[in-house]
Amino acid sequence: MCTLRQAVPVFAASAALALTAGCERSRPYDPHEVAVPWIAPELNGRHGSHGDFHLGEQRGKVVVLSFGYAYCPDVCPMTLANLRDAYAKLGTKSEQVSVVFVTVDPERDEPDKLAEFVASFNPGFYGIVLDDASLALAKKSFGLEVYKRYPRPGSRQGYYFVDHTGLLFVLDRAGRVRFKVPVDVSIEDLTSRLRVVVNG
Repeated sequence: MCTLRQAVPVFAASAALALTAGCERSRPYDPHEVAVPWIAPELNGRHGSHGDFHLGEQRGKVVVLSFGYAYCPDVCPMTLANLRDAYAKLGTKSEQVSVVFVTVDPERDEPDKLAEFVASFNPGFYGIVLDDASLALAKKSFGLEVYKRYPRPGSRQGYYFVDHTGLLFVLDRAGRVRFKVPVDVSIEDLTSRLRVVVNG
């Protein structure tokens, strides 16, 4: 279960429409584009049996950073399926994109099982369990809200959902956050935003 949130800055765009003859028209205003791109923090974790993972090592590629968990019954599988389809629509340009799925439920998502779950959508996707410090930093830096929800009073301790912010963060090749896209955006819209960043 996810709480969908997004930051939508509102500002007057009329001045941008006053273009002189011969000038190239700017891209239309996109409410999901970050007004002032910012550098994502270094995040360190584990990618199953593949070993250590460092977000900074993805510099030079466009990164789609998603947060969720393997026990999620609905939204997270849907999100990964959409990412799989958008990734495929990029064709050969998909080689320039890394999809990184980070668990917000490290208590249950063991590294090997998480990596296997994510790989079932695309074997090239990363399924990452962050270390404690990196997960805390991710929550703060990306403004994530994460909390357990027990479906019934008196439920056994291990049976719970994890409600969390439902956004995809698209990072450019320099590691800057360029887009914050709701996980329920259409595959076509997601693909178009990825193309914007891939094409630079």
